Amino acid sequence: MPGTGKRPYGQKKSGLSSRSFSGHSLRNPWYRLRSTVPSTKGMAGARGMPAKAIVCPAYDMGMTSTAALRMRTLERMSRTPDTISTLRDVLGRCRTIAVVGLSPQWHRPSFFAAKYMQAHGYRIVPVNPVVARDGGSILGEPCHASLYEAEQAIARQGGRIDMVDCFRKSEDIPPLAEEAVAIGASCLWLQLGVRHEEAAQRAEDAGLQVIQNRCVKIEHARLFGGLGWMGVNTGVITAKRLRQLPY
Repeated sequence: MPGTGKRPYGQKKSGLSSRSFSGHSLRNPWYRLRSTVPSTKGMAGARGMPAKAIVCPAYDMGMTSTAALRMRTLERMSRTPDTISTLRDVLGRCRTIAVVGLSPQWHRPSFFAAKYMQAHGYRIVPVNPVVARDGGSILGEPCHASLYEAEQAIARQGGRIDMVDCFRKSEDIPPLAEEAVAIGASCLWLQLGVRHEEAAQRAEDAGLQVIQNRCVKIEHARLFGGLGWMGVNTGVITAKRLRQLPY
């Protein structure tokens, strides 16, 4: 109304609102940057269409800029689903675990993680070149200097290595991934804090499942070991109780 600064009832505000285009705010700097790119004839937009519809097709699905970035990041990350069903499948199938970097010292995380898995029916194959040099053993199993040596020893006994569990720094993972592929392992498991996307991609291209940044002991206790019975929030919601543990 004149003099009041208000629009008459029913009159629409001229121009674009701040929530135009599927709820994406024009105040978003990511949006403004792409809106400055002129439309190109023959591409997705007609004259006057905002350039974001051309530069980022994810907007057509109603995604925000953050969601679109996350989608592109996930496309580059490992393809093995990081789900409870995947972890159950891996831990249920992989019964022989080569633990690379297994320490003989009882207070080290690698030691008590491997000891836990051994106590729950898994066979542990230690891989530690320092201990193997002296002909030593860990958890009653002879230690090997490499995955190749470990695979040959297990093959002579009529077995195979199902999982390669890595207690190594992230930068040490690529050659271990190559060895895991070469020995025909089913899974490459990287412990908490360990992640290497290129090595994971290489292993997955060869048919391995890759689990990153997770502890095999924690996941087994969460999914199979009755951790939830003690009141710990495991993040698993189910009305079923396991009738038979997989060991």
